[in-house]
Amino acid sequence: MSRPLTTDSDIVRTSYALLDEVDAGTTTAANLEAELAETMRAEFGIVGGGSDDPLWSLHLDVARQFIAAGGLTSAELREWLSVRLRAENGGARPENAAPDAPATDVATSTDGEPDDLDGLPASVLTEAEAAAEAVIERWRRTDTTDPMEEP
Repeated sequence: MSRPLTTDSDIVRTSYALLDEVDAGTTTAANLEAELAETMRAEFGIVGGGSDDPLWSLHLDVARQFIAAGGLTSAELREWLSVRLRAENGGARPENAAPDAPATDVATSTDGEPDDLDGLPASVLTEAEAAAEAVIERWRRTDTTDPMEEP
């Protein structure tokens, strides 16, 4: 049997070292929180190469929760959908999109909403909206707070 990455004695030694730092005034709760955030960003903050990344399923779960909680505006979601559809079409715009619109830029209407999705088939948008609703509903069933309410 292999040695665990962290043993009970490792935890005790680290706890006493941390206690010594707190007593000496060389660390604070804010310092620990910043260090934890830095460690989490280093370990989780970069999305790797798709399903080969061992954290891929966790990234998917977090992304879905983030979207369900209102972390992206509808304009940003539409923009990312447009980018994703172009990637799936080899960089080409959907065939029924406006021909004079640039292939790489997201045009924005006067109300600030991206309008380059106007040419997409309704089925694509309906499918995306249904998927988003399913994620929100699943998130609501696992959490007692409404992701659309202000905290």
